[in-house]
Amino acid sequence: MPRSEVDGRAPTRRRQVVPAEKLPTRLPAAAQRFLPGIEPARDVDDWGRSQRLEQVFDNTLGDLLYDLWFRVEASNVDLLPSGGALLLSHRAGSLAPHAAMLSRIVRERFGPSRRLYVLHEPDLRAVPALGAMLSRFGCVPAQRANVERLLVDEGAFVLAFPEPVAAALKPLARRYRLARFTELDALATARAAGVPVLGAAVLGVEEANPTILARPRLPAPLRSVRRRVGRLSRRFPAAVRALGRLPLVQMAFLPAKMRVEFVAVPDPGAALATRDYAELVRAAIEQRLADMLARRRSVWTG
Repeated sequence: MPRSEVDGRAPTRRRQVVPAEKLPTRLPAAAQRFLPGIEPARDVDDWGRSQRLEQVFDNTLGDLLYDLWFRVEASNVDLLPSGGALLLSHRAGSLAPHAAMLSRIVRERFGPSRRLYVLHEPDLRAVPALGAMLSRFGCVPAQRANVERLLVDEGAFVLAFPEPVAAALKPLARRYRLARFTELDALATARAAGVPVLGAAVLGVEEANPTILARPRLPAPLRSVRRRVGRLSRRFPAAVRALGRLPLVQMAFLPAKMRVEFVAVPDPGAALATRDYAELVRAAIEQRLADMLARRRSVWTG
C-alpha cells in the first residue's frame, strides 16, 4: 500500500527534470530587466569576477590612480611568463592599493584576457557585502584548492601576500622592512606544480597608504586582560573578528609615486624547503626595495 494512503497524506507529484542541454544559456530580453542594474547581463566568471565592474573601474578611478595619482612605472615586466605565475609582494596597509596597480600591469602586458587574482584572508568573506564586492574585483580566499585551480588548471596570475597580517600595520619607521613570510600555502602549491614564482617590489606604496595610528602596545598589567578578551572574542561571529583586524585610523592613497620592479629568484627544487625558499624571495624583495630607496630622490616625484 502506498505510504500516502497509510499516513493520510495526499500523494505528491514528481517534478519533471529539464535536461541540461534544453536550459537557456541566457535570460530572455523580457526577463533581463528584472536583474539588478549593477550586473544586467550577469557577466561574471566562475570566481564571481565582474568584467563590467572592472571596466567601469579601469575607465574612471583606475586610470586616475595609475596615470595621474601614483604615476606607476614598472620594470622587468618581461619576467612575467605567458602562462600562470605566482606573484609575492609585501603588505602595505589593509587596503593594499598596489594590488590594483599590479593587476593593471598584467593587463597592459598581455591584454584584457589575462587577469590577476588577489588572495585575501578567508575570514573577510563573512563580512556582509564585503565578500561579494571582493569577488567582483577578482579577490579569492587564500585556500590551497583555489590557488591550485587558478595556477594549474586556469594558468592565471595570482598575487599573494605571504607576510603575517600584522605586517600590514607597520609604522612608517619600519617601512619596506619585510617580516618573515608565514603564509606559505600558495608558495608551496606553486612549487609543487612547477609554476614560476616572482617577487614584486613596490616602492611608494608605504607612503601612499601609511598607517597613522594602529593598536598601541598595552602595559604589562593590561595584556592579561587583552588575552582574556581575545579568548572571549573567539565566540564572536567570523565577521566581527575580521573587522577587528582593521586599523583604528589609516590615511589612504596619498599621491606618492609608485615604482614596481619584478624579481626572479631561481628555485632549486626539492633540495630546498619551502620555508627556506620563501626566505630567499623575501630577502630578494627587501634588497630590491633598498636599492630603489637609495636611488629615489623624492617620495612624490620619484
